[in-house]
Amino acid sequence: MSGVTETSDNGLPYFDSEQEFQDYLEVKFEAEGFDVIQEVSPHGSRYRADLLLLHDEYGPIGMELKRLTGGTDAGKAHQQIVRQYSGRKYIGRKVKKWVFAPYMPKLQYDLDTEGRTDKFQRGKLEVLEHFFQAYGIGVLNVHSRPYARIKWGANRTHMLPAFGMAREIYEPDYDLDSIEERIATRLYEVTSYGDI
Repeated sequence: MSGVTETSDNGLPYFDSEQEFQDYLEVKFEAEGFDVIQEVSPHGSRYRADLLLLHDEYGPIGMELKRLTGGTDAGKAHQQIVRQYSGRKYIGRKVKKWVFAPYMPKLQYDLDTEGRTDKFQRGKLEVLEHFFQAYGIGVLNVHSRPYARIKWGANRTHMLPAFGMAREIYEPDYDLDSIEERIATRLYEVTSYGDI
């Protein structure tokens, strides 16, 4: 994470590149007990997912990151996950859970600027969350306080703990079976997670 200075109120650094954001997430997830691999390809493919998170309880989770400054980056991430990554094998394990991780510099600036009342950037993040979740893809919100969560829905049972922001710890109340059911029916259009 060279060149990154923590300036945000919730402890989130300002990132100049997607690689800086990726390096930051690797460090944060490893501190929470995940094994993390950057830029990993599914078997027999030239495509590379940004991060592969391995966890004893949650299983493997693939992650596509984008530094959103406008344009079509979120749409590209959705297409990459749906068409190129989901349900494929990575390092010998089928990765069924997928997450979109947007970093939004304009939102971070708005959150850190006193008196800023423009809710447009928050609204964009909310729309992105609903869109990805409708397809069974989780969203990592690093702009939340006091902790970052991986969200497959608005209900706490559909959120996995990621890591604390500004030294706060998230008290998980998730239901992994319910999350996996949402993924099965929405991303893979099957009735059971085991059918993927």
